[in-house]
Amino acid sequence: MKLIPNVCISTSAGEKRLFSLLQKVNCLSDSVGLHSLNLASHINNAEGEADFVLLVPQKGILVIEVKDHERVKYEEGKWILGSEKPKVGGPIKQAREAMYSLMEYLKSNLPTASRVPIAFIVWFTRTEFDAEKNKSIEWESWQFLDVHNLESVETSIKQVLESAINHLKSKPATKHVRPESLTPELIDEIKTLLRPRFETVLQESTLRKLRRDELGRLIADQYAVIDGMEENPRVLVTGPAGTGKTLLALEKCRRLQLEGKRTLYLCFNTFLQSEIASRNLDIEVTNVSKIIYRLSGDINGLRSQPESQKLGLPSLGFEEKYDAIVIDEAQDLFSEKYLPWLDLILKGGLANGSWFAFGDFQSQNLYSQKQEHELINKYCNNYFRFSLRHNCRNLPNIGHLTYSLVPEAPRWISFRRQDDGVDPVIRFTGASTNLASELDEAINSLKNQKYSFSDIVVLTPSKIESPKDTFSTSIFCEKFATWSTGLSGKIRFSTIHSFKGLESPCIILMELYDLVGFPDASHLKYTALTRATDRLFIIADIDSQKILERT
Repeated sequence: MKLIPNVCISTSAGEKRLFSLLQKVNCLSDSVGLHSLNLASHINNAEGEADFVLLVPQKGILVIEVKDHERVKYEEGKWILGSEKPKVGGPIKQAREAMYSLMEYLKSNLPTASRVPIAFIVWFTRTEFDAEKNKSIEWESWQFLDVHNLESVETSIKQVLESAINHLKSKPATKHVRPESLTPELIDEIKTLLRPRFETVLQESTLRKLRRDELGRLIADQYAVIDGMEENPRVLVTGPAGTGKTLLALEKCRRLQLEGKRTLYLCFNTFLQSEIASRNLDIEVTNVSKIIYRLSGDINGLRSQPESQKLGLPSLGFEEKYDAIVIDEAQDLFSEKYLPWLDLILKGGLANGSWFAFGDFQSQNLYSQKQEHELINKYCNNYFRFSLRHNCRNLPNIGHLTYSLVPEAPRWISFRRQDDGVDPVIRFTGASTNLASELDEAINSLKNQKYSFSDIVVLTPSKIESPKDTFSTSIFCEKFATWSTGLSGKIRFSTIHSFKGLESPCIILMELYDLVGFPDASHLKYTALTRATDRLFIIADIDSQKILERT
């Protein structure tokens, strides 16, 4: 049986044991088990949860409520589980409500599932429960399983579903059920419908809740990639900006950690590394410069960047190797300079170890002119490749402006988000225009749209050492600062290079004339345009206009 997710995320010993046993079930061909299914549309409560929802082809859907208590007592209509307070209805009511919540959701969203039998059971995983002895008008005897049924999980599930089908067909209101209607194809539809309601990736707590929820949910093609990774130890995921590569990288880290594997999240950009580290996700995060410093014996990272580039591999072996590495910004790390280090730190090396790389080799490859396969194939020719093409970051109007300004950039198949009627702004200015006043106008416009100072990032090709002094006549100059993780209440300035891999609700682009002479000007322009999730404001003089329109 295929379980989703493929690791148990519950702390319940009973759920963990049942999860492990379900994973070993082979006879239920094409069956799918959804673990810890969040029921946002619960019939009685604000939300609920089903411990397991099993989709068994040609049989039906089984909702399982797991109770792992040493003591189970029922008297005077109340259930007493372990040391918990007595509850009316207890686990049978909990399981029944979870089933009806699921039925209502399927009825509203997938009418083709209306004839599929749906049943529920309570599974006591630590105690005996004699269902025949404990008969009641309030339940059917087959609606309970106990610790003994764990010895034959597949048989118990089949018997329960057979009993449920016979029960449903004997009742006038449900005699229309057809077990054969639950085909593998319908199971796939149900799985696709239900999964986005319970699987979300780790989120940055400082983002606004609504935008965080919208940007954070994995979409269908991303789920396919996650599923593919479960079967393959070496995976390269490619995709344009905004397709959720970093979200997937973090989700993969989380799953590897749950499997007990020592995992490293590795990126190129110092700012991105600091940003991910600030989220307190309980994963090991570093960038390639720091890992080289560490391996070369320079623990404090005191080597200058030019010196670090000259470093050769350590003469001694690296003992504390990682079980898996997740590589973000792979287009920058797949180089002759860095691949030997990645090969060194991974158990089994790049050829035989577990690695998962995410990158945009087509439009954000700022440091290497070689194709990814030319580089990684020197170390490994046994890996799988997936492609992401749905934009889940930018509002469509920002994406369409990117198309017009960088026509050679790859096209997204679709935009996940819907436009809110506010177009990006390109403000053309004269040569003598006061940039501080232009900044003030842009910032005031964003503030009027209820964005905070922390939501605004100003990007330029070259670094502005002291934004506060450079734009001292701005009415907001005291709010200006260079980019820093966790710096709240400030309008932050960064170079385009340094902000690669990051995003912000509002981006102001300026001084684009400075892109003249950059060999990767087109890639930088594409990177800059795609950093904004909601609002894009471009301040452009005559020279900047030429850069914007240059193809």
